[in-house]
Amino acid sequence: MFIRSSLADSKQLIVHNAKQRTAWAEPFVYDPVIEDDEIRLVEIHQGQRNSQLKCTIVHAQLHKCRSGDGRQVPYDNTYEALSYTWGDPAVLSSIICYYRQRRGAQERTSALHKKLYVTANCLSALKRLMLSDRPRRVWVDAICINQHDMEERNAQVRMMARIYRTASRTVVYLGSIPRSISDAMS
Repeated sequence: MFIRSSLADSKQLIVHNAKQRTAWAEPFVYDPVIEDDEIRLVEIHQGQRNSQLKCTIVHAQLHKCRSGDGRQVPYDNTYEALSYTWGDPAVLSSIICYYRQRRGAQERTSALHKKLYVTANCLSALKRLMLSDRPRRVWVDAICINQHDMEERNAQVRMMARIYRTASRTVVYLGSIPRSISDAMS
């Protein structure tokens, strides 16, 4: 009985804390997707897995990205797609997000950054993908699609097959290995 009560209390606390974190945080504002085949990509900054995850959100056009036919394109337009389970939406973690802003034909990375809240599973997957010596570009649906803009979300979902096909590869994240399994395999 005590265990059930404390589990229920801790779940309520997690939900309450998640709501509290998002209430005080200034919402992350996306630049709109303008072109028909335009997507956002997450450039994970280099770092260590135990550090705060930092990234920059950039825009790209699919027709200029590496395609499944092996055609080579400049680094700026290559990316990997991440497939994972979102996990519990009540348990959120923050990442530091910069934005590559567009001003006409010019782009610049904003010195300002905002916190963007993602599920714990998404954060875990991104940290696994983080490299220690260079940035890495990925497409992650929870971040690259403005989940609060239904029109954009519907349009991007219709493009998902092409997004995955155009990626240089797709990384599937099944979650962390429980210590009991990890110990048994050692």
